[in-house]
Amino acid sequence: MAARAFLGIAAAMMLPSTLSLITTTFEGEERLRAFSTWASIFSLGFAVGPIVGGFLLQHGAWQLVFFINLPVIAVALVGTSRYLAESRDPHQNRFDFVGIVLSTIGLFALVYGIIEAGGHGWTAPNVWLPWL
Repeated sequence: MAARAFLGIAAAMMLPSTLSLITTTFEGEERLRAFSTWASIFSLGFAVGPIVGGFLLQHGAWQLVFFINLPVIAVALVGTSRYLAESRDPHQNRFDFVGIVLSTIGLFALVYGIIEAGGHGWTAPNVWLPWL
């Protein structure tokens, strides 16, 4: 469970980072191609991931679903070190702790309301009260 939690946290951190790296690395037409490539690969992973995971579970040990990411990580590390330049902002803002806390509370309320709606209906107070 810890490995799965780590993968989820890493994915949540990587997704916005990849988009910001594309924005800072590419310009004009090249940026459009980079975003198109990113969206295509993301969509492919979203579609193929469950199929590959099911195949690995069906024909191997459950631990293989974690090891399948190692070649992907290796390619990403090599590509990152080879093709991406430093993109650090010289005028970076301070760490927004209040924004992180408020975002976490808001997302928790949204997800909690959606989950509760399945059992109690959309008009139940415990579904819409967290959103207020």
